[in-house]
Amino acid sequence: MWDVAAITFRRLSDWAGNDGLARWIGEDRFVYLSDREDDTINLYRRSTEDGATPVRLTPFKGEDIHWFSTTADGRRAIVAAWDALYAVDLTANGPNAVRLAFTASDDGLDDEQRKSIARDATEAAISPDGQTMAIVAYGDVWVRGTADRSTPRRLTDGIGRESDIAWSADGLTLYFASDREGHESIYGAKVERTREEVRERTEERLKPKPAEAPAPEAAPEAADKPADTPAEAPAADAPKPEEKPAQQADDQKGDKKDAKKDDKKDDKKKKDPALDPARWADAITFSIEPVVQTEHLDTRPTPSPDNTRLAFRRGNGDLVVMHLETKEEKVIASGFDASIEFRWSPDSKLIAYAMDDRNFNSDIW
Repeated sequence: MWDVAAITFRRLSDWAGNDGLARWIGEDRFVYLSDREDDTINLYRRSTEDGATPVRLTPFKGEDIHWFSTTADGRRAIVAAWDALYAVDLTANGPNAVRLAFTASDDGLDDEQRKSIARDATEAAISPDGQTMAIVAYGDVWVRGTADRSTPRRLTDGIGRESDIAWSADGLTLYFASDREGHESIYGAKVERTREEVRERTEERLKPKPAEAPAPEAAPEAADKPADTPAEAPAADAPKPEEKPAQQADDQKGDKKDAKKDDKKDDKKKKDPALDPARWADAITFSIEPVVQTEHLDTRPTPSPDNTRLAFRRGNGDLVVMHLETKEEKVIASGFDASIEFRWSPDSKLIAYAMDDRNFNSDIW
C-alpha cells in the first residue's frame, strides 16, 4: 500500500505464491486474488492492518478466477471462473459463490461476420463466355458475374477445403477438388436456378387466372316462347350461306397465325435452359456431384476442349485421363512429382506435360 502523505510503501501480502488485482471495499479493507490454497486462484478479503488474516470468499478448486468486479458499496462482487459468472457476498465470513443463470436467448448473429473476399482470393478463373468469375476464398468456391455490381454467390459451404477450379469448355460445369469426404476428390457443379427463373416463376404464379366464360343457358321450351315466334325459327342476323367462304378465309389466316405461335412455344419448350452457360452470371442455387471419388488423392481437374474427357493428377504425380461419359480411366504418365503440369492441345488429341525425373530434372513430354 502506498502512503501518499508519508511517501512510503507498506507490504500487505507476504504469500510466496501469487497475490494480485486488489480492490478497495472500504476505508481499511480490500479484496484480492490469491492462489494460496488448493493450488487455485480464489477471492480473499483482508484489512490493511499489519498481520491481518485473509478470509477466503470463494470455494473453487481447480478452476481459477480470471477476473472480478465489485459493487460501489463494497458489499458484492461478480467473479468469472472458467465458463461461468458467480455472485459473491463480500461481507461473509467464509466461502460463498452463487452461479448466475442467464436465460435470455443469444444473438443469432454473434457467430457471423460480414467479410469482403475481394483481397483474400487464392484462385480465380473466368468462364469461357467471360460473363462469370469463379473464386476460391477461405477454402470455399464463390461465383459472381463480371458485370458491374454483380453479387457474389457462395457455391460451397462446409468444413471441406476446395481448390483447383476449372471450367468446362462449354461453360456449363465448374470442376474443383475438395477434401469434404476426408480425402481429395473431384466434383462438378452446375447451375440449378437463376434469379430470372425465380422471378418468372413467381410472376407466373401471381398472375390472375382468366375468368371462365359462363356456361350457355339451356334453350327455353317452345311453350315458354311468345306465340308469334316459332321455337325453331332462325335468328334474324344469321349469316347467309353465300357469306361462309369469306369467313372461312379469315379463319384460315387466323389459324396459321395461331399455328406459328404454337410452333414458337414448342421451340421454346424444346430449348433446355440448362444448356445456356450465361445462367452462371445470374445463378443463386447449384447442384454439386462427385466426378472422381476414389481412395486416392485426385486433384487438378482439367477438362478437354471437346468436353469429352477430364485430365487430373492422382496421388503424388500420376497423370490420369477419364472419359466423362463412360468413366473409363487411363494413366497417361506415372511419377512422384506433385508439381506436375499438363495442358490439352486445342484439338483434344494430345497432352503436354512437364514432370521431374528421379534426378529432379524436369522435361516436357
